[in-house]
Amino acid sequence: MRIGGRGRVETALVRQGDRDCVAVLRLALDPADWRLELAANRADFEHKLQSSHPGAVIIDVDRDDGERLLQVASTGTAVVTAITQNRSEEWMVHLFELGADSVYTKPLAPDLLRARLDAAVRLQRKLQPATQERYVFENLVVDLREPLVIVNGQQIHLSATEHKLIRILTENAGHILSHDQLLREVWGEEYEGNNDLLRTFVSSLRRHLREAGFAHELIHTERMLGYWVVRPPARHTEVQPRPVGKTAAWSTRLAARDQRENLRAGMARLQESVERLHEAASRRTAPDKATHQSGSPPDEEIGAL
Repeated sequence: MRIGGRGRVETALVRQGDRDCVAVLRLALDPADWRLELAANRADFEHKLQSSHPGAVIIDVDRDDGERLLQVASTGTAVVTAITQNRSEEWMVHLFELGADSVYTKPLAPDLLRARLDAAVRLQRKLQPATQERYVFENLVVDLREPLVIVNGQQIHLSATEHKLIRILTENAGHILSHDQLLREVWGEEYEGNNDLLRTFVSSLRRHLREAGFAHELIHTERMLGYWVVRPPARHTEVQPRPVGKTAAWSTRLAARDQRENLRAGMARLQESVERLHEAASRRTAPDKATHQSGSPPDEEIGAL
C-alpha cells in the first residue's frame, strides 16, 4: 500500500546560505512530517536534488544564482517554491515560467509557509498514480501485486514478511518511512517501538539482494527516522506518472504555449517557402520577357507583314 499521513517523512531541500529561509523553515516544519536537508553550495544542491529525492525544494531567487537553481529544481519531481522580495506581477509570472510551483513573497510567515508546502505535497500525491504494477531499478524487479522479487532474471526466495516489507518500501520509493509506520504496516500496531525486529529484517533483505547480484544500496537508513528506497529513474518505471509538482492547469498552459510556438515556427517556415517559390518563378520568367522585347515582333506587326 502507498503510505500517507504523518508516518511518511518528506524532505525539504534548501540552500544553507539562505539563512532567513532556513530559520523560518526550522520554525515552520514539523519534524514528524518533514526533514530539512541543507545544501552547502550550488553543486551540493544539485547533487542532493538527485540523491535525496526531496518532496519540496525552497529557493531564494533573489540570490545571484537563484533563477538557475529554480530551473534545475523544476526538472525533478519535487514541489518547487520560490521565495522573493519582488512583488511585481511580471516577475512572479517569470518565476512560474522558470518552473516554480508556487511563489511566496517575503517576509516569511512560518505557519502559512508550512500550510502551503503541505497543500502542495498533498496535490502532488493526488497527481501520482494510485498504484504501480512493478518497481524496476537496474537489474532489480519487485512485483507490487504478487510476492515476486527478481534480480538478473532470477527469482529471490524471500519470506512472506520480507516480501511485505520490500513491497511497502518500494511502493513509497523516494519517501522516508518511520520505524513505527513500517512496524505497524508489516507486523501490526502491537509491534510499534520494536526497532530491533525491523532492523533485523532490513539487514536480511539487504543480504538477499547483495547475494543475488544487486550492486546498489536499495534500502537507505535515515538515522533516528526510518528507512527509504531510491526512486528509480523515469525510464525504468513501469507506470509513467502524470506531471508531478505541476498542477493540471499549469501543465495545460505549458502545453498550449508549446503548441503556439510550434505553430509560429511552422508559419515562418511556410512563409519562407512561399518567398523562395516567388523568387524562382521570377527568375524563370525574366529570360522570356527579354526575348520577347528584343527578337519577337508584336502580333500586329506580324499580321502587317
